Amino acid sequence: MKIYSRIILFVLGCYFSAGLLAHGDASLDEDPCVLPLGKGRVHLSAYQPDTSGVEEYCDIIPSATGRTLVVIDIIDNALRDSGVGLRIYPQGEPENALADVSIRPTVTGVLAASLEFPGSGKYVVEISDSDEREGRILLKVDYLDWGRIMQTAFVNGLFLAIMLWLFYRVYKYGRDKYKAHMHA
Repeated sequence: MKIYSRIILFVLGCYFSAGLLAHGDASLDEDPCVLPLGKGRVHLSAYQPDTSGVEEYCDIIPSATGRTLVVIDIIDNALRDSGVGLRIYPQGEPENALADVSIRPTVTGVLAASLEFPGSGKYVVEISDSDEREGRILLKVDYLDWGRIMQTAFVNGLFLAIMLWLFYRVYKYGRDKYKAHMHA
């Protein structure tokens, strides 16, 4: 009985801690929102203050309506001094920039652009430095990512199946022990 209780607690702990580590506690080397840029790195964050307050997004933006604030945090000091620029445009349409912040040095290490997306779809965030190096990340705006949905459904289904099996084993163990006690 003790072993099943420990297994249940272990599985519950793993399940809930995985969600906490999805982004917030990831190291910079593992963070999907960190882009290499030459010898330095930058971190991208997006916010939709009109629709979701201070909720932070990376590559999937939940809504195409309202204002979106895209923020680049320059991690390495060398990039702060040399300067960084930012362009955001619909995928395949670099000539139709929605935001264009020219390359410039920044003391604070933060570069921001406020924009409104014209509709759902994929948008490119292009970050460049004074040495003409570029980093890109693809934003999916008002977009259903079926791969992530199916992955989440599979993990949750597997978790549910394991928990049901463990609860059945604990129930059966208790029932068998009760029957043995009653027949003794």
